[in-house]
Amino acid sequence: MILTKQLRRTHEFFGNIDFQNLTYTEKVIYNYLKNNLDKIPYMHVRDIATEAHAGSSSVMRLIHKMGFDSYIDFKGYIKKATNR
Repeated sequence: MILTKQLRRTHEFFGNIDFQNLTYTEKVIYNYLKNNLDKIPYMHVRDIATEAHAGSSSVMRLIHKMGFDSYIDFKGYIKKATNR
């Protein structure tokens, strides 16, 4: 739980990403991810897209920008970071 709180405090919790250079849609998705870390390990890309009011392709573009090769890699990182 402490790690989850620490992760939410910084724009670097998903890797070294410049938040200011993200598009509006990417910022919305990013904030959704940041605020719903506990749910991410149990969600599909399309679920995140629906909840963030964005497209699945936009979610995947952001995940790639954050340095992950796939959604599975991203989800594994979140599971490990949140001990889920």
